[in-house]
Amino acid sequence: MADEEENDRESILAHFQEVTGMTDSDQSRRLLETHNWNLESSVQDAIAIQETGQPVFTMPPMQPFPSPPPPAISSELRSRSRGGALGGVEDERVLRAGGSRTTGWWEWLMGWAFFPVRLIISTINELTQLIRNRLPGPAADPLRDVSEFIAQFQRDYNSNVPFMDSSYGDALEVAKKELKFLLVYLHSAGHEDTPTFCREVLASEEFHLFLIAKNILLFGVDVNSEEGARVSYILRESRYPFLSLIMLRGSRMTVVGRFEGYTALPSLIDRLNQLIMINEPELIVLRTEREQRTLDQQIRREQEEEYLKSLQADQEKARKREEEQQRAREKEERERMREMEEEKNRKQFLLEKEMRRNRLPPEPVSDSDAIHFVIRLPNSTRLERKFSPSDLLQSLYDLVYSHEDINERFVLVSNYPRQEVVCNEDGGPSLDALNLGKKCLLFVQYNTD
Repeated sequence: MADEEENDRESILAHFQEVTGMTDSDQSRRLLETHNWNLESSVQDAIAIQETGQPVFTMPPMQPFPSPPPPAISSELRSRSRGGALGGVEDERVLRAGGSRTTGWWEWLMGWAFFPVRLIISTINELTQLIRNRLPGPAADPLRDVSEFIAQFQRDYNSNVPFMDSSYGDALEVAKKELKFLLVYLHSAGHEDTPTFCREVLASEEFHLFLIAKNILLFGVDVNSEEGARVSYILRESRYPFLSLIMLRGSRMTVVGRFEGYTALPSLIDRLNQLIMINEPELIVLRTEREQRTLDQQIRREQEEEYLKSLQADQEKARKREEEQQRAREKEERERMREMEEEKNRKQFLLEKEMRRNRLPPEPVSDSDAIHFVIRLPNSTRLERKFSPSDLLQSLYDLVYSHEDINERFVLVSNYPRQEVVCNEDGGPSLDALNLGKKCLLFVQYNTD
């Protein structure tokens, strides 16, 4: 039980640091302990301290239900925090629909005013997600959730909005790798402003052209899906329609702009332009640094290649000398081994010839039941001999094998119908079982394999 509680606290701590951007684990843990490990109130206090220097709460709030992240989300966040991007987004809250954020006492009062509502909504969402994750069902498929949202959007608004067909984590990775802005749209179908926003803003040709002109990546997902719930849990939106502009800052993907509530297209484009104008220089610097690193790496590679070429030339000369000497030694050894092998095979072949000759059955005296075989060798030599019908086919092979003109493996072939006459494992069948008649002509055919 204690281990499970500690694991939950580690999950809360990891998510708290992801949301607030705090890197000091001890300081984060103290703040969470002050709020009885209540994630929502701890995050609110941390943000207030960062922005105003004053905490929102003066004492730990009483809360009837603990609010750790849902198990599925906690697992995702832990995996992402080790090297992924799902939870690796800092939120600078630069811009919201309806105006810029203010600071000071107004910020403090607004925090107090909106906190209860956000706390209730967050608690309900987290409990719902927790119950959903406890129920049996198929494993989460982020790509499926996104693909279904895109397909539904196209059906509802008859528009091919250039949404990325990928998970949220993959979308962040692409934006990070390509040093582009990522605009995240969280879709709430039940909100009254959603249809108008989708039809007049997202599905408009002007918005599409703006995304292309500014080279902005667009990701969207329904908050009612599992992937949408995870993204919502990370971005912590409070109103819909919701857009978030994310970019690489330093080594982390950072939220540089938030739009909560309906925003008309001209206002949205104007504010996005402002954000891009303010933040794009950082991306330009990152691109320049990346290009310089690439150039430096290329120069180093070229220098290393030149050095290696010179070193390899010297090594090649020494290697060739050694190879020539080695080849001479190997050739001499192969020749010696070949001669030994040939001599061994020759002796073995002679012994086998003698053995086969000695085991030939006696030739029948009477011609009444005997089968007369005529065997033609490849050099046109003819062998003739009589065998008893009960003799095995192996005896016929022994006769040919023991002949002095046979020096390699062979098979006996009948003329008509032309077919190979081969022995089974026991040396059979018997000669009369071959049904070749009383007098038979066979040919010797050397094996080619």
